Amino acid sequence: MEYLNDREIANKLWSILDDIDTSSDIFKPSDDNIDSYKRFYKYVMSKVPERFKYLASDGYNLFTLEEWRMRNIDSIMSDIERNTPSN
Repeated sequence: MEYLNDREIANKLWSILDDIDTSSDIFKPSDDNIDSYKRFYKYVMSKVPERFKYLASDGYNLFTLEEWRMRNIDSIMSDIERNTPSN
């Protein structure tokens, strides 16, 4: 797996935000066309998961994907050590 540097991640996330911004022009949500809101919402919500291609979060902090994997490996190793009986 290829890891991205901070600038590449920022560019990818900016692209997602730009797609969402552009979608307001595409769908032109308006009160006289309630369906446009539904299409806009559906499109925007389809973009939300894309952020996890570039960063991870525990709900409080952001991590690069490499940091996230290492964090999880450390957690698994700690669990194994706690659950391994000593001789």
